[in-house]
Amino acid sequence: MPPQIGVTSRAVEGYPLFGLWARAITGYEDKNGDGILTYNADDNLNEVFVADSVSFRGYSQPRHIVTFTNGLDLFNRRLRLQTMFDYRGGHLWYNNTERIRCVSRQNCNGLQNPESSFEEQAMVVATRNHPSRTLDGFFQDGDFVRLREITLQYSLSPDLAQRLFRSRGVSLVLTGRNVGVWTDYRGVDPENSYNITTGSDAAGGDFQTLGIPSYYILRVNVNR
Repeated sequence: MPPQIGVTSRAVEGYPLFGLWARAITGYEDKNGDGILTYNADDNLNEVFVADSVSFRGYSQPRHIVTFTNGLDLFNRRLRLQTMFDYRGGHLWYNNTERIRCVSRQNCNGLQNPESSFEEQAMVVATRNHPSRTLDGFFQDGDFVRLREITLQYSLSPDLAQRLFRSRGVSLVLTGRNVGVWTDYRGVDPENSYNITTGSDAAGGDFQTLGIPSYYILRVNVNR
């Protein structure tokens, strides 16, 4: 079967389906010591180095998925705290938002901020100025841990439930969804995927997409 080649992903025999492929950024060196990386066709002056050929860079979807839930009861089980954490990892995520900011809109950190890291500068130079136009620097660590849900439930005593609600049982439940995320991903959100609703078969990526919202729900359960 011949390789199926897309802009960022490929289906190649012997490799993961729709893995991310690019010419790798192999290194950088601030040869003139000015703190600004540049590309030059002269090898003696060039400061950003890119591999000669395209190679597999990583999985485009998480290889490892773990969900952890726990609950804690207090005060004779009147108060219950329950949480759910999600881990996704072992993959790279295409930061296409930063790519368009750097290439088309010319307002990204690696291009405009002279104090940006060499890693960010190399990412920009390799895709804007180097002949390879490689996207390798925008394939970024997509691992994350998200506090997917936290719930606090308090059950009123039978006497109080009867007096206040004329009920056999009443509980107050406060739930938060997508409360926090821990990640080294440099984009807006490592779960952003602009092509979920487009029908595209390309690898997922973060492209001018709002991050997953946090929201809270307060509920009163009354048992008549």
